[in-house]
Amino acid sequence: MASLSLESQLAAWEASLPVERELTDGSQIPQLQQVADEMVASGLATEAMKVVASEPKRWKETLLCATYLAESAARMAQCPPMHITVVHALFKETKRIKKSSEHKSGQDFVRNKVAQLKWLFEKHAPAGSSWNYLGVDDGCPDGSGKALQAVADKEGYKNVKAIFLEDAIEQKLPPFDKLESTEDSKKGGAVLYGLIKGASTLVPSNLKHIVAYCDADLSADLGMLGLLAHPILMGGSYVAAGQRYGCPGSFLLDDQGPLPDPESVWNLRDRVRMAFRHFARGFILPDIAHVPDTQCAFKALDAKVCAEIAPQVKSFGAGFDMELLCRAAATSRISLVPIVFVEDNEDSAFSSTADKSNENYFKMLGEVMKMRKRGVGVSLLDVPGSSGDAQEWLAFIQTLTVANFKTMITGLENKLGPRPPGGLYCKFDLQECKKFAFGLDEAMEARVMERAFFMWKNEGKEDAVANYYSALKIESSLLERATNA
Repeated sequence: MASLSLESQLAAWEASLPVERELTDGSQIPQLQQVADEMVASGLATEAMKVVASEPKRWKETLLCATYLAESAARMAQCPPMHITVVHALFKETKRIKKSSEHKSGQDFVRNKVAQLKWLFEKHAPAGSSWNYLGVDDGCPDGSGKALQAVADKEGYKNVKAIFLEDAIEQKLPPFDKLESTEDSKKGGAVLYGLIKGASTLVPSNLKHIVAYCDADLSADLGMLGLLAHPILMGGSYVAAGQRYGCPGSFLLDDQGPLPDPESVWNLRDRVRMAFRHFARGFILPDIAHVPDTQCAFKALDAKVCAEIAPQVKSFGAGFDMELLCRAAATSRISLVPIVFVEDNEDSAFSSTADKSNENYFKMLGEVMKMRKRGVGVSLLDVPGSSGDAQEWLAFIQTLTVANFKTMITGLENKLGPRPPGGLYCKFDLQECKKFAFGLDEAMEARVMERAFFMWKNEGKEDAVANYYSALKIESSLLERATNA
């Protein structure tokens, strides 16, 4: 319980804030910053964040946002002078780039991101610190890059610029030298190009250089960049990964208010898919098994490390975050940074149905398996204490088709209900997953074992695990044909 003086101070700060965080309301940004400034000046920033985060439902969600800004500002002030390059992709953002008076989904995100950066750097960063901001058009048919540049030119932002992925492809810049057009890349390619260009930004030698990336929307307030910069500049890390869920202090803020972990995961439609992905990723890419939210678009890297690893990444889809983290983990320490992330599904370029989610998550598992085959990260067999179960899980995952994956997820959702035990850290039973995915019962298991035995005896195949899953795939196909006949 907070002291009476802190309680009364929090109540006073809260009274000056709106009830809900609305991303289309730009007037909220200076309100949050004013309260954060007062928290920093009072010396109570850290204590205020702890108190509000411990009872998030007791306070306005905007007060929680303000405490994270205050803690970011306080940590920023502890760092040496720096330059931060901020990057995000641009694809079909011509609605959100507008003001809310021009479109219902308008967030005026260019001006508001600049306002967030100016506040942090002009009021709280060490003297001499600076920033620049790159929006990367990844072949947007609506001209999002030109729209961003138009805003920058109109406002006279000299350190805000639109760049275009197609330029990297035309110049055969690695890792884009194998691409024919922007159609061969997705969001990941645009972010990677931004990271590469950002890392090459000319910065005075007395400044530490960090490259950060986010999404185009305002879900992650750039005023929180101090939370990412501090572990890199003061904590010995080379990468800081924002976390929306999966660790203490992380919050997803949606229409139900601020949700801590695991409630944040339970409230998501994809909760079982997310948990299975995290579980499977532990076997496939064990060196980032400790990172619960690999996909959060709020990360920062030491510019030298960024310049080294970004050109090595070959995943241009949803898997690019994971490969980037894997390559960083090979030589660098990754810090996990809990943040407040405001959900924004309005006009999202990536919203989907449940069926589409199944396809996307299955595709992501496929991308992760391709990384493993390309030798990204450490091999599971090299991890001390790895068991035979791990090899079985890998073989099972490789046997899945999208149809198998869908039926497995449906079975798991029915069994686990709306609150999977452990949230993102839910554990899965292999035999149960085989049952849900392939309709495996005792009779089918017997046929699979018999077929696997003959593969060994008649075909000389020595790998028992591979034989079993090859046989399972054949028996599953035969069962499907019989069912559909």
